[in-house]
Amino acid sequence: MPARNDWVTIAAVAALSYALASVVHEGLGHGGACLIVGGIPRELSSMDFDCDPHGLGAAAEKMVAAGGTIANLMFGLGALALYRRTPATSSPLGRFSVWLFAAVNLMQGTGYFLFSGVGGIGDWAVVIDGLEPSWLWRGVLALSGAALYFVTTLYLFNALGPFIGAARPERYRRALGLATVSYIAGGALSLLAGFRNPAGLALVAISGAAASLGGTSGLAWGPQMLRGAPTALVDSPANDLPVIARSWPVIAIAGAASVVFILILGHGVHFH
Repeated sequence: MPARNDWVTIAAVAALSYALASVVHEGLGHGGACLIVGGIPRELSSMDFDCDPHGLGAAAEKMVAAGGTIANLMFGLGALALYRRTPATSSPLGRFSVWLFAAVNLMQGTGYFLFSGVGGIGDWAVVIDGLEPSWLWRGVLALSGAALYFVTTLYLFNALGPFIGAARPERYRRALGLATVSYIAGGALSLLAGFRNPAGLALVAISGAAASLGGTSGLAWGPQMLRGAPTALVDSPANDLPVIARSWPVIAIAGAASVVFILILGHGVHFH
């Protein structure tokens, strides 16, 4: 029997990936843009960043709003490039961690266009505010976001090939296991942190649930694109595939980071 991936370790990697992606979006993205335009940082939480532009104008507000998505896309593309350049002989745990971090960032980044276009809320609703006709700009956001999200998800799961092999239906089952555990663990962490936010359930629904459950929903449905006609198992022997083994150090780090993420960033850090 081939060795099995350790789902506890995968869940730990997912918790770290989701927490780091949130810090990238809120802290480095919105927070960095706030400092660049000369704004005053007010508060950082797992779901939002409060920046006071103190009269800098609409352009500054738009830059701060766009910063989160731009940061996610930059870090996601960087992680994906690193994953593609990592030798196949490297640590399976390390390589999968890089893939998942890339997936979370890229899905949340491209998904935000779709979210703001359809709902008319969120960061990119601020970016296109005042542009006319508004229905056209929202349509462009929604359609381009949907296309980018689909292409990104398809590419990411094809890139997961070294972990799932080429034989069908086994590759679908392996991808489903890796992605589903990651989606549930990361989404649960994001929601638990969101419930600590004093802004209430409205922010959890708009930001927390939308970014974690909606933004990374490609992890839930993406494996379906790997279905197809059955192929011979000799195309990709299961014993030759890398296995993500139990890692207590990663589990411990993820546990500590999750506590900090929920208790501190969940409630928010005030700067002024």
